[in-house]
Amino acid sequence: MKKLHELLVANHDRLALLARHECGAAMGAVQRAQVDMALDCYKDLLELFPQVTWEKDYGVRGPEVYRSHRKVVYEAIGVVGAITPWNVPLYVNVGKVVSALLAGCTVILKPAPDTPGMGAIFGELAAEAGFPAGVFNVVTAADPSWRARCS
Repeated sequence: MKKLHELLVANHDRLALLARHECGAAMGAVQRAQVDMALDCYKDLLELFPQVTWEKDYGVRGPEVYRSHRKVVYEAIGVVGAITPWNVPLYVNVGKVVSALLAGCTVILKPAPDTPGMGAIFGELAAEAGFPAGVFNVVTAADPSWRARCS
């Protein structure tokens, strides 16, 4: 996860260019929510991760004959389908994908048809970071209503 963050930071200029072309973001927006704040969010999630409580012991309770040791163990819920909007794609992708991966879930990211590049770069850099196949998947698709409008 740290390696992916490093790769995203190293590709800041590429992400900024894509934000300008896919989202129509002004340079000021690139330096805020479109790219910089998304990378800051990723860093914040990495820093918060060690504070997550994965197990909570509630001790032994109950009457003598039914006494039991109570423990709650938090586990990954499975595959997360993350469908994200076009307006701040990297920021929303980071919030959904990084949180789910840190929780131990695998992720299928389906970015908006208008901004597939941000999701594609995210997936490309995850592969470069050494993520095992199937842990983080990106699926892009065209907006079917677009074809109808262009016909």
